[in-house]
Amino acid sequence: MRGAPLTRRFVIVACVAIVGLAAFIVSTGEKNKSSDQLSKYRPPSNPADYIIENRLAEYPEISAAIVSALRAKEGKQVRGSVIRAGITAHHVPIAVSFIADFYHELRGSPGSRATFVVVGPDHFERCFTSAATTKQPHATAFGNLEPEIEIIDALHAVGVGIDDGCFDNEHSVGSQTLFIKHLFPGARIVPLIFSATTDAKLVGGIASVLSAYKERITVIVSTDFSHYQNYKRATEL
Repeated sequence: MRGAPLTRRFVIVACVAIVGLAAFIVSTGEKNKSSDQLSKYRPPSNPADYIIENRLAEYPEISAAIVSALRAKEGKQVRGSVIRAGITAHHVPIAVSFIADFYHELRGSPGSRATFVVVGPDHFERCFTSAATTKQPHATAFGNLEPEIEIIDALHAVGVGIDDGCFDNEHSVGSQTLFIKHLFPGARIVPLIFSATTDAKLVGGIASVLSAYKERITVIVSTDFSHYQNYKRATEL
């Protein structure tokens, strides 16, 4: 892939990351959403005033740990290559240092940081559709992280649902918003979460949309990595 044109490489990375995440979600064996589950989650009654809840933002010690971890990375050499997409963990606070390494690389490397597309799993299978996004701002301890409406509309046009409620306290997205808002205060977000029902056709449409905006975005795949291995074994895997 080293000799491939940049556009092709971006499409390959985006597709592999998104398809890999979707496959992992399906492999967990989550059941499809029942009508009872869906009835618990409705769009907000007043969208104009709705802000996505983020329980992680409510703990000052978590915000302090993030600031401290990022400060500890200052002066650490980065590779300096263009970064348009990457994969990191989302378990805060336990993985704060690991995630800080990732964002330190982003901060010190070329690439647009105007908009972050944060891709994660629908942990609780709460969304109405198999892939969902939201046009609402996300609460963080460093201020609200605003959405990038143009790209969200483009994703909606290829079949991604608009579903505000299922993003409340969804830590696959919420953990990343804390780092993004602190390091890149002017950036915007395109949140995107997948359920176990996501199909290849929809994933292909999403990858095409992201490719069209590749000069303006950084794609972050927010994943669990390993829940059960020790640090040494997890690193090896």
